[in-house]
Amino acid sequence: GSNGMNERIIARWEAKGGKRFVELYRDGRCYCYRMDGGMGFGYSFKNDQEAIEAMTAPWGAHVGPVTVLREDFSSTRRVF
Repeated sequence: GSNGMNERIIARWEAKGGKRFVELYRDGRCYCYRMDGGMGFGYSFKNDQEAIEAMTAPWGAHVGPVTVLREDFSSTRRVF
């Protein structure tokens, strides 16, 4: 676990007034994400943009968590 000292928020998506969310962050060299239902594991991406694209990836082999949230909550939008 991390104490968050090296954490940098990269992007956040929210639905239903922020009750449902996906947040992408970088902790040291690792990209991770958390959501209201739990958290994602670490990834290695070349840069922030690549990580954001993975979060919003369309339905397919590696659908992004934001895409899944938006399927359930059409109000999902990026807030940061």
